[in-house]
Amino acid sequence: MSAPRSRVVLAVCAISFGSGAASLVFEALWFHQAGLALGNGVTTSSLVLSGFMAGLSLGGLLAQRIERAASPMRLYAALEAIVALAGLALVHVLPGLGSVLAPRLAAFAAHPLVAGALRLALSFVLLLLPSTAMGATLPLLTSALSARERSFGRVLGLLYAANTLGAVLGVVTAEVVLVPALGIRTSGLVAALASGTAALGALALASRLQRQVP
Repeated sequence: MSAPRSRVVLAVCAISFGSGAASLVFEALWFHQAGLALGNGVTTSSLVLSGFMAGLSLGGLLAQRIERAASPMRLYAALEAIVALAGLALVHVLPGLGSVLAPRLAAFAAHPLVAGALRLALSFVLLLLPSTAMGATLPLLTSALSARERSFGRVLGLLYAANTLGAVLGVVTAEVVLVPALGIRTSGLVAALASGTAALGALALASRLQRQVP
């Protein structure tokens, strides 16, 4: 792999790392606040996780339909900006929903299956926009490199490793450092800044990738 291509791959891996970290910081913050809106407990946490994973899956399916876009890197940047804005908005909105949703969910306390289905539906709706955008980001980064790298199998491994490492460090940092030191809302701002930085990095690389000859 040539030096210029190596630098591009490293830059995309850095973007993937930042994206993974920001996504899992957001996820940790949403789990902290979901109890305020949907009720505490293992069952509620599991349903929130299910709603989050459903959004990621939907994003992956969406990426299959749009990954052949003229500039997947620019499209990635737009989705990462959505993650930043929608993720931060959700951090601010979730606490206020508790007073609205709690009495209505309590009315179904004698019907746990109905209550569970409502919590799952609410989790999916609340997390739909940011989690769907998250689910599409990594496939788009992959698409941006796939047509340009002969050794794409190795590059793909690096890309997924960077994203996974960022995700692990993101959730650990959120729980151990950010939330105790800064609180949830300021931690949400940190996550939004990380997503925004990844989006700006992708825009900076977009024109270079378009000019690069496979």
